[in-house]
Amino acid sequence: MTFGGLWGPAYCPLRRFTGIPCPFCGTTTAATLVLRGRLGDALRVNPLGVIVVVVIVVVVLQSGWAVAQGNTVQRPVFRVDWNRRRAGVGGAILFVCWMIRLHTPPELIPR
Repeated sequence: MTFGGLWGPAYCPLRRFTGIPCPFCGTTTAATLVLRGRLGDALRVNPLGVIVVVVIVVVVLQSGWAVAQGNTVQRPVFRVDWNRRRAGVGGAILFVCWMIRLHTPPELIPR
């Protein structure tokens, strides 16, 4: 069940109850647009989707390189030891992406 709104169908509880898209709203759409070569549209939908695609590509390439070198991947290739600084930087990136998402006029968001 979806609930339409200013920003499109609302699957997210935050958007459903407040009308405000959460930081992750549009991430799948943005990632799909990146994979289709529409980077500008992806950035307008949700910049977080671009970051997600970059991280996935890096992890896949690192894993492929490890396997090509004859190594086995026994631990996560992309492992982050969270400390306060990294958590703060991650939170700041998420906040900036959310603010961009909130302040992009709906008519500029591709459908």
